[in-house]
Amino acid sequence: MPNAAQSFISDKPAPEFVEVALPLPLRQTFTYRLPVGLQENVKLGARLLVPFGKRQLTGYAVALHVEINPELGIEPETIKDALELLDAEPLLTGEILRLTQWSADYYAASWGEMLKASLPAGINASVEQIYAITAPGRDELLKSCRRKL
Repeated sequence: MPNAAQSFISDKPAPEFVEVALPLPLRQTFTYRLPVGLQENVKLGARLLVPFGKRQLTGYAVALHVEINPELGIEPETIKDALELLDAEPLLTGEILRLTQWSADYYAASWGEMLKASLPAGINASVEQIYAITAPGRDELLKSCRRKL
């Protein structure tokens, strides 16, 4: 039978939004919507794959929100979804999050870059795109080559 503390934790609503620090020279965090499959699993300090412009970047979950503060003037429908949770268990502890935030503020640096620097080299995932030609594409290339001959 669960104790009172466990039942209190399970009654907490799942976060719908996550603030993500990205390893870019920008001194701000970005808000993303958590798809239903990620809401129960994402924890502070975990890495997430998120869309940023035309790229996909690895960011770090630094805050979780059940709703968006209306004072921010952000329409929830305009917020992009996080794509993937990269860590079942967060790589960054609360202590590391606090230390890197302090360091970023003190040195006027990006929090995301500080977080990335605090992890072992090579741990951050990169996105690799693989292209393959389809059969209709191959036929079209052959036709255009034959026309030139």
